[in-house]
Amino acid sequence: MRIFWSIVIWIGLGLGASAQSVDEKVPPLLDTSHLLENLPERTLKQLQQKPEKFLEDAAILIMGFGGEAGIDLAGINASINLDRAWVRAREMRRLMVADLDNDYAIKAAEIRVLIAAERAGKRGLLLLAFQAADQNGDAVVTQAELRHHAQTRAMAALSVEEAQRARALMAFDLNSDGRVQIAEVARVVEAFSPEA
Repeated sequence: MRIFWSIVIWIGLGLGASAQSVDEKVPPLLDTSHLLENLPERTLKQLQQKPEKFLEDAAILIMGFGGEAGIDLAGINASINLDRAWVRAREMRRLMVADLDNDYAIKAAEIRVLIAAERAGKRGLLLLAFQAADQNGDAVVTQAELRHHAQTRAMAALSVEEAQRARALMAFDLNSDGRVQIAEVARVVEAFSPEA
């Protein structure tokens, strides 16, 4: 819990420092019309309905893949790619554990050994994963099938639409420096708040 509050205080301090440089370059009256026109509907809805959560999510992304100076499009893309890579690795590992003879092909007999050793709640999921990966139905998941299955799962976990929503954060670059700072997002959130 101490770490959480340290992070909150650290981000708060960073907001103050960042806000000063943003305020110097952004007019006092914030025109949000371009955001209304350019943000994906789901992003705009989250911004309007849960502004605090929107700001928290943006801060996590910015500090995780950017830093105090903000995040650029390359940082957002790195976040997207890392999320998808994590899912690919998870899905590949799930089935590769059954490759008992280390030939990079998971056979039905091998998956049955793993299913028998797996916890009851995971057995059905493992069988479904095997069946989904076995594209040609020959009861063997080849390396190519496994890669295809893992990529399909990664794209399902973070779709093209969701990736575009993440990239839409760049619309919050109020000072047009190619980076989005937490202070810029906070400024937009404030403009969208009911009190504004």
